[in-house]
Amino acid sequence: MHAIILADRPSGELHPLVSTCSIAMLPIGNKPLISITLEELHGVGIRSATILANMNQTNVKKYIGYGSRWGMKVDYAENENPIQLLERFSTNCPQLLKDCVVVRGDILRPFGLLEEALLRRESQDTADIYTALGISLISAKQPDFSAISWEVVQKTCRLHPCLVESLAAYHDANMMSLNGLVPGVRMAGRPTPDQMVVGYGSVIRSTRAPSKRVVIGNNCLVEAGVELGANTVIGNDSIIDKGTSIVNSVVLPGSYIGRGVVVADAIVKGNLIYSVKSGVTVQINDSRILASIEQETWRQAV
Repeated sequence: MHAIILADRPSGELHPLVSTCSIAMLPIGNKPLISITLEELHGVGIRSATILANMNQTNVKKYIGYGSRWGMKVDYAENENPIQLLERFSTNCPQLLKDCVVVRGDILRPFGLLEEALLRRESQDTADIYTALGISLISAKQPDFSAISWEVVQKTCRLHPCLVESLAAYHDANMMSLNGLVPGVRMAGRPTPDQMVVGYGSVIRSTRAPSKRVVIGNNCLVEAGVELGANTVIGNDSIIDKGTSIVNSVVLPGSYIGRGVVVADAIVKGNLIYSVKSGVTVQINDSRILASIEQETWRQAV
């Protein structure tokens, strides 16, 4: 079986998080949404996929490559409207759809749903359940691609925070995944004796006992005196300076948080901070408090 992955959609509701990347590249516990989709596909025995994207496709290609990291063979197709491209496939390449599943790679799906959909592919009465979660078992005889268009899925899906359709939902998706409430989604990194999950190349100097619900990405620097509270995600290539406190928050890759700063119930991206409680995004123009950093910069501080 072959998979076609829809990897992009209108992104206004997730700005500024996706100002420079595809929604499919937003990390959940330091693992991009599209990576979770590929793991899901591999888990049900699918070994080949075509990724459809029209915005910021370069960063998707750079990350996924040809799919060998996931044990898959991946290629790409670009079109302004992925649904129209699928319809053209059905007309020009009907054999491609003979044994094919189309999935959205820009939402968070609990594992197990795709396997259920494949087992029940002949049962029409359950089809709506899976299309609402971005899964369509396409038939060459009766192709229907509109069922998993973003507009339709957004209206029909009721499983929070599956759609990751807002900044608050993105925060919830990370928190629920950290707490094991999204079946099958594993945090990226290696478990440590103090029960954190830490990526390769990271330096942790903090001596304060962290919560076990802490995930730190690759190539991060966490300075001495940092307090990492429950439900904390630190993205790749980030620096957390001395005396900082972070709890119930997501720090996106390449962010610097300055000395003594307190971050709670928030999403941080470079010099931007979004408060979950107030729903307000603030830009901080003092680089001693928050800043974007270039990859590898943290090494200069080691």
